[in-house]
Amino acid sequence: MSKPKFELDINIPRTFKLLQTDPATGQSSYGAWWLYNVISDGTEYSFFAPEKVVNHFKQHHVGQQDEITITKKITKSGKANIVDYEISIKKPEPKQAQNSENPYNDNETMSTDYPVMLQAMSDAVKLREELGVDIDINKLGVTLFLRRVRA
Repeated sequence: MSKPKFELDINIPRTFKLLQTDPATGQSSYGAWWLYNVISDGTEYSFFAPEKVVNHFKQHHVGQQDEITITKKITKSGKANIVDYEISIKKPEPKQAQNSENPYNDNETMSTDYPVMLQAMSDAVKLREELGVDIDINKLGVTLFLRRVRA
């Protein structure tokens, strides 16, 4: 099943988040096309961006996870209708810098050990509750952790 098409209505702001930096491109009998995958209100859409919008994205270095609000505007010039777009871009917040003094504050190192340690400590608490004995949970948790890591 294909994704629904993301449409821009006249004078109605539409907000979405880009799921990719570069669009899929192609050529049809109607001319060139640029296709972005976007998400809006929790639903994923296919957005065939007009050339003016694509050029604006390139000029302002719009990328994946940027939040875009576009309002399609039409003005009359004699008998012709001129289509233009008001575009605002909200870049995602940069991640906080890691504290370089603490070598254990590295997410890459913590990513593999953290769930194992968490499970070991949870098991230590369960063991103490089941046995009803005054057991040092920290020692038991560390022992369980080391056995799992070395196994």
